[in-house]
Amino acid sequence: MAMDLVLPLRVVQALLALIVLGLTGWVAHEVADDRLITGSRSSPSQNSFLIFTSVWTFLALAYLLGSRFMTKIAHGIAILVVEVITMLFWFAGAIALAVFLGDSICRGRVCRALQAACVFAFFEWLLWVATLVLSALPAWRSRGVDAAKPTGTYNAGV
Repeated sequence: MAMDLVLPLRVVQALLALIVLGLTGWVAHEVADDRLITGSRSSPSQNSFLIFTSVWTFLALAYLLGSRFMTKIAHGIAILVVEVITMLFWFAGAIALAVFLGDSICRGRVCRALQAACVFAFFEWLLWVATLVLSALPAWRSRGVDAAKPTGTYNAGV
């Protein structure tokens, strides 16, 4: 049952990452054109980190979805590590942007886009928490079960 739920969650993760990438990319473009938020022509580092996190998510999803079809690249620990790292990136990015928005005085479309990106980033983090739990459950349940004998392929992440 967990496997049936993970694939739709992966699709939603990709969609939300695309939305955050679009919002933060647009903000970076607008800030470079106009000194709206930071007083300089550089995008806030929190915004840049969410751009990185969105791109990282696409790479992580490529590995996690690829491991479903190419079992040679599917390694249980690697899948969990990718899940944990990506979840932590989204958590850090969402918190950093929320703190930035709480400390700054900004108005207009750029601030609304940053607020929307922050909300989507928190939803993305929750999705990664959910898929991490769903990926870790098979590993947790199989611990201590005759570790000397391999039981076949392990596709927890997908």
